[in-house]
Amino acid sequence: MRPISFLLITFILVCGYQKPALAQYSVYDFNPVVVTGSLNETQLSSSLRNIIIIDQNSIRSSGAESVDQLLQDVAGVDVRSQGPVGVQSDISIRGTGAEQTLILIDGVKVTDPQTAHHNLDLPLSPEDIEQIEIIKGSASKLYGPGAYGGVINIITRKAEKPETAIHLESGSFGYYNGSAALSAKKGNFRTHLSANIQHSEGYRPNTDFDNLNLFLNNSYENSKDCYRLSAGYRKKDFGANNFYFVNNANQREDTETIFLNLNGTANSNNGSFSTGISWRRHYDHYIYDFNNPAIYENRHFTNTLQADILKTIRFRNKVLNISLDGSGEWIESNNLGNHQRYNVGLAYEYQWLPDDRLAMQLGSSAYFYSGWGGTIMPGFDLRYRISSKILWHSSIGRAFRIPTFTELYYTSPSNNGNPDLKPEKGWTMEHNLSWQKPDLTAQLGLFVRQGDEQIDWIRQTDTDPWQALNISRILSYGFETSIGFSMKGFYINTLSLSYCYIHTEKFNFEHESKYLLSSLRNQMILSLTPLDFLGIKQQWKVRFEDRLNYQNHTIIDTHLSRRFNHLTLSLAITNLLGSDYVDYSGIPMPGRWITVGLKYNLF
Repeated sequence: MRPISFLLITFILVCGYQKPALAQYSVYDFNPVVVTGSLNETQLSSSLRNIIIIDQNSIRSSGAESVDQLLQDVAGVDVRSQGPVGVQSDISIRGTGAEQTLILIDGVKVTDPQTAHHNLDLPLSPEDIEQIEIIKGSASKLYGPGAYGGVINIITRKAEKPETAIHLESGSFGYYNGSAALSAKKGNFRTHLSANIQHSEGYRPNTDFDNLNLFLNNSYENSKDCYRLSAGYRKKDFGANNFYFVNNANQREDTETIFLNLNGTANSNNGSFSTGISWRRHYDHYIYDFNNPAIYENRHFTNTLQADILKTIRFRNKVLNISLDGSGEWIESNNLGNHQRYNVGLAYEYQWLPDDRLAMQLGSSAYFYSGWGGTIMPGFDLRYRISSKILWHSSIGRAFRIPTFTELYYTSPSNNGNPDLKPEKGWTMEHNLSWQKPDLTAQLGLFVRQGDEQIDWIRQTDTDPWQALNISRILSYGFETSIGFSMKGFYINTLSLSYCYIHTEKFNFEHESKYLLSSLRNQMILSLTPLDFLGIKQQWKVRFEDRLNYQNHTIIDTHLSRRFNHLTLSLAITNLLGSDYVDYSGIPMPGRWITVGLKYNLF
């Protein structure tokens, strides 16, 4: 008997000695509050943008151990990893680059100004997340520079009830994961505190890692006002075999992230007023050869300080949002040098809601950046309910992004930045048609994006160093479609299939591209959740990815869990078939990875 079959049978025998009733639950009737599609929060069904939601039920059933694992099952979202379990991953949307995707925590920008390789250095574990909201397409009219290809907003958990949980896991390649979380609620005060450590000996030489996450979320809420203080710390130390220099297995890297956010919202009968301030500090230490660090070593310190205010005014069938924000970014580096830059931005958004069927949203942001001057980014959104079951969304907007410090100033034997880079500019447009019934959902979306002055690392021959340049123009267009339904007569709670196709055209560009021209061309995701069997919850995922200039691959993941009162046992298998694949050339990803877990809830 194969070891994998033995594990599955053992798990079922251990967990299935009781026989509870089959679970009957559905994911089609939820309508959460979302905050990403406009400057004011609204119900998902009333949003003027087509927003993808990863809710808490999906997060818990997935068995994901890092944020990138949660995002890899969304069609149109490209997760390119250089290691497992959040060691280092780049996130992009619909063929854009990782630098063109804006990452938020509770609406606060946390995109790294040094390089997009650190965008997911987030001081969060999946247990700290309430839901993830994803906008595909430009949102620069709301969030300014950076929201070029899309936005990923991670909403953190607030304590709903007293809870204490301990989670332990052990698995392949010397992997272990330990976490503890405490939630408390007294009157209007809520506290959520968590700690998480992860370790692996590595799946090939010099791919070991150690991760540490600490997160605190305090809030005070009454019938009108809400105030929140959140803080997080993340430390990573990992082997970077072939990460930045091909054929060099001795590279290592360690990073630290500190995040602090304080905000408050006061509501009134005709609107609300919000303000907040946040600070993010990141440290990056890279060693070319850990046997001889003196050969080449980099240390980068970045600080980002942000402040914003938002005023929402509600009329009978209209909403007006006005926001003002500013930020400063500083870097101290032995390679990039010492630099700072500042920006200030003003955004407005006018929503017209004449009836239950039609809604329109017109907005624009104007930002001034030190060193680049000012720019205006308008946008328009439309939602029309064709019938009680069919909804149409349409959006068009201008996109804008400034270069990272690495793109501007980095120097090494194989990569050279360019201080003369210009900001990227572009336009995006999309149309989405969705159909929803109690046990069936379907969606079709069309999108197009034209980008000018696109920034990428290019070279003419294999022996040349990569050079950061503005390439002339890239045109991308494609479509997304998905269908999800329930087949309880066949013991299937939910079955969903989603597909994304992207076609990319380059103009007046014949060089080798490092990032922008290696996006996913075809992406298909199958998700299956059977009804509970012997009390065992199951989640099966199949991902097919066809990347430009890469070999396509298919990955199967599964997660099984069984709860016994306060105790939950789990079995997770990623890359079930042990497929050989890479997201970046020269960096093979792990084969089959098996993890066994135990979680104990004291309350």
